[in-house]
Amino acid sequence: MEFNLGFLIISVLKIATMLGWIYGLLWALGHTSRTTQVLGTVLAFAVVQFALSVPIGEAALFNDFDQGLLFQACAMAMVVLGLNLIYGFNGQFSLGQWGFYGIGAYAAADVTYRWTGGDARGLLVLGIGVILGGLTIWGVSQLLRRYAGMPVLSAFTLYLIGSVAAGGIAVWSGGILADLLSPLFGTTDAPGLLGSDPALHLVFFLAVIFAGVFAAEVSFLFGLPVLTLGSDYFGIATLGFTIVVNTLMINSDTILPFPEMKGGRGMIGIPKLTTWFWAFLFLVLVIIIMRNLIHSSTGRAIMSVREDETAAKAMGIDVASNKLLAFVIGSFFAGIGGGVYAHFIGFLSPGTFDFLVGFNPLIIVVFGGLGSMSGSIAASFGWIFFLEGLLRVILGQMGTDAPTWRFVLYPIALLLLMLLRPQGLLGRTEWGFLRAPEAEPRDSGEPRPTPVPTGKETREPTMSGAPTIDHETPTLHITGLTKLFGGLRAVSDFDLTVRRGELAGLIGPNGAGKTTVFNMISGLYLPTAGDIQFQGEGTVGMEPFEITQLGIGRTFQNIRLFPNLSVLDNVRIAYHPHAGYGMFDAILRSRRFDARERELTERAQDFLAIFKLERIQGELAKNLPYGQQRRVEIARALASEPRLLLLDEPAAGMNPAEIVTLMELIHFIRDRFDLTILLIEHQMRVVMGICQHITVMDFGQVIARGTPKEIQGNVRCIEAYLGKGAVSAA
Repeated sequence: MEFNLGFLIISVLKIATMLGWIYGLLWALGHTSRTTQVLGTVLAFAVVQFALSVPIGEAALFNDFDQGLLFQACAMAMVVLGLNLIYGFNGQFSLGQWGFYGIGAYAAADVTYRWTGGDARGLLVLGIGVILGGLTIWGVSQLLRRYAGMPVLSAFTLYLIGSVAAGGIAVWSGGILADLLSPLFGTTDAPGLLGSDPALHLVFFLAVIFAGVFAAEVSFLFGLPVLTLGSDYFGIATLGFTIVVNTLMINSDTILPFPEMKGGRGMIGIPKLTTWFWAFLFLVLVIIIMRNLIHSSTGRAIMSVREDETAAKAMGIDVASNKLLAFVIGSFFAGIGGGVYAHFIGFLSPGTFDFLVGFNPLIIVVFGGLGSMSGSIAASFGWIFFLEGLLRVILGQMGTDAPTWRFVLYPIALLLLMLLRPQGLLGRTEWGFLRAPEAEPRDSGEPRPTPVPTGKETREPTMSGAPTIDHETPTLHITGLTKLFGGLRAVSDFDLTVRRGELAGLIGPNGAGKTTVFNMISGLYLPTAGDIQFQGEGTVGMEPFEITQLGIGRTFQNIRLFPNLSVLDNVRIAYHPHAGYGMFDAILRSRRFDARERELTERAQDFLAIFKLERIQGELAKNLPYGQQRRVEIARALASEPRLLLLDEPAAGMNPAEIVTLMELIHFIRDRFDLTILLIEHQMRVVMGICQHITVMDFGQVIARGTPKEIQGNVRCIEAYLGKGAVSAA
């Protein structure tokens, strides 16, 4: 066995150079000067092109083997970025990314294979199919808006029927159009317009895009029912999907009507159209789309689902839709990567897309760091150049069977990483262009909103500034509300009316059912019986995000912030339902996006200033002390623009000085924002000091109602808290 030390040194230098190249590309893309961005990107492309094509001595700096690794790394980076969006940013454990990678590869390859044979049907059928499929999905979604509450499987059936019909129309119309276009191909000796080389490269570009969209549409149909499962079960379902896709690849010439794919023997004759230009172009496009999406209201909504689904719902975020969105976009990236890979390798074997190999993107995501785009790109290039390149060659020098040992070394390396650096190589660090744009502090000369009281005053807050209660207009009206958990009656025949502008209290011993009432009001629990009316509109059966958007905000007994997001982002997330721009505005960085994002940031900073939190707007929420976390949670709830605010034990864990501050704070926000407030609290000092009307619960039932003075002398209330012996002693 001969070990080539020179090869080892050169390979390590190439790996280090590629990592430096990635850092330089991201630095250039993130520069504030548009000229530097353009020139830097062109230079990054030109440097690699020079290494691939200009000989130094007898060979180029990057030989054919290096070129293959480079194209594989670009394709893998696209796949891994998509998986990081699904898993790292959205928190959905998926093992299906490799299946969508294979779908993109085979779909794009079939288009160009047929095209080079003078058959345009592949391009026409796929193009028409994805367009009609997209229109069908949009049309069915508009129809379903009229029928709120339709079961997921029923909605899935409608989408599936529509998609199958769209596919049938695409096959029929594509065949007709292909016959009409056939004269334009010409002959082998005299090729027509469609047989020219420029036309072939245009078809390649369209084939890759269409393949990515096709993978995205398949992921939509698959994800619609499957994403209702928990993350672990979703992972198992996606693994099953990858196995099914691989089985269809093996039988593509028998079960499926694609004899050119040759089933398990593999598809040959795919034109090798992937050049450095195309690989670089698609990689940069995926990076830009991913970055612009993450650093927007849509991206913050996607990340909020990862952090805390319940809190996300309470902020008016449609959790199911955002899970599906992340899954679809991630699958789109995988399909694009598959198309690039197919036209570099020129041969597709089902073994390439086996489910065991499908664990590679997941390992790379973990290596780079969950939630780090820079980590995903760097780890993808490092993985391909080191493990698939350098290590494979070195092991090959040790014997013919030695290269298979890399499949043993992969999990060992992953295990060591989990022990030594569980957050991944880069954690959540981003480089250059991929860093989150820093929100500039508001100009100190601008008018600032009135801050909350400091809490230094020793007096108790009074009701002198309270708004007038409208006794004729109930903001919240509850009748006969009941909730059963199996045989346990948590809430029974509960009635409550809260008038506009009122500050009402809901008290009772632990386990009385108070938080269960809040959960039913906010839509987290579906009542077994009863009715809830908010400003005259029934809310029973609505989704939590719909109730929040209607005007009901809440906090939680146990603070539910988004711990790994900044204080500013925690508040900005509440504006998502009212962002005023869409996903494509964010991706394209339109003027509407710039204007609205600036406005939303300033409004969030105003709330932070009101609560004296503006100095820590960039701090992660999990790093704050308890009192500041509670203020952030209340600020976030107010940013959701509620008319009714539900506060669940806001004084829990506070010392006496903080309690005084909290009482003043509650008065302040009620008066400042013209709110109606319903409060759950065990601190009698708070309840009796600020509430105008109190409802008392015990064992799921209302036992008393009245003013603070009336409740203090109520015998049943004393018994509920202190027992009958306390009443007898009194």
